[in-house]
Amino acid sequence: MSVNFDLSTKVNDLSVGAHTIRVKATASGYNDSGFSTSVTYNVYSVTTGGFNCTFDPSSATKIGASATATVTIVPNAGYTYPTNGAGSVAVVGATSSYDSSTGVITLSAPQGNVSVVVTCPALYTVTATGTNATINGSASYSGTLIAGGSQTLTLAPASGYFMPDSVTINGTACAAGSTVAGCTYTRTSDAAGSLAIANASQNLTIAVDGMEQLDQVTNVSVAGSEATFDEVDNATTYRFFVDGVDVGTYTPVSLISFSIDDTPYQAEDGMTWAEWVASEYNTDEYGIGGDDDYITGYRNGYYVADSSNVGVDPTDLIIANEHYALHGPGSEN
Repeated sequence: MSVNFDLSTKVNDLSVGAHTIRVKATASGYNDSGFSTSVTYNVYSVTTGGFNCTFDPSSATKIGASATATVTIVPNAGYTYPTNGAGSVAVVGATSSYDSSTGVITLSAPQGNVSVVVTCPALYTVTATGTNATINGSASYSGTLIAGGSQTLTLAPASGYFMPDSVTINGTACAAGSTVAGCTYTRTSDAAGSLAIANASQNLTIAVDGMEQLDQVTNVSVAGSEATFDEVDNATTYRFFVDGVDVGTYTPVSLISFSIDDTPYQAEDGMTWAEWVASEYNTDEYGIGGDDDYITGYRNGYYVADSSNVGVDPTDLIIANEHYALHGPGSEN
């Protein structure tokens, strides 16, 4: 009957190189047999090297001729096992198999000293949140994507909302049809969209905000050559159509309030004092005095400086909700 003895458990106790194996039989009450004919048993080294990873066992191991051994990849934080062409596993000196789900490399039938070199690819996070919108059917999505990998997220607005004109990727707006950080946003319709991630190369934070519909414009009327209507909340422009033809747009003026010696006034947002003086909002006939270098009041047919100088430069912007005071010495001109 043939007997098998597993030498693999003893390999690491042997030095690398050729060893002579002989066997003798022993038994109680019997004289030991003589040694068998010797056979040569080779022990080979297994060295590991890697990028973005370590190995288990962490130190060099050994493998006997015709034996098997395993080495397990341990990726560094932010990296993962090589798979699908991302990263690499290279074995020289033995037959090998690799399980990309566990990182285990199995070595067999060594022909000499064995070398294992591994490169682990980066693993990026993909975090998406929806406000009045869903990502892959949920309000949020969290996943990972291997370096160079691709993925498509399915986007949809919540009930009563519409797909937005743009989404935000790592803090940057990505308009429909555009690409930011390798992500291309497609607005398929008011009710559907997608975000295609290609050749992943960084962590991604994505925000999708469902778009509200503006209220309908009401109380439209025409008197003479002017059209009037009620403004709509949040509208920034209005487009006018005659017989279906777009004839122009109207942009509402954004007004701010301020005061001069507790008298309230209004101005257009971004207006300078010089522009305000010449506008309809200057209801108390303030003007530009001196060498066009200050704003002054108008009294008895004259621009005056004493107790009427606002103390601002005509090129200064008017500040919303600011309380300006009349001041400054001078005499009536």
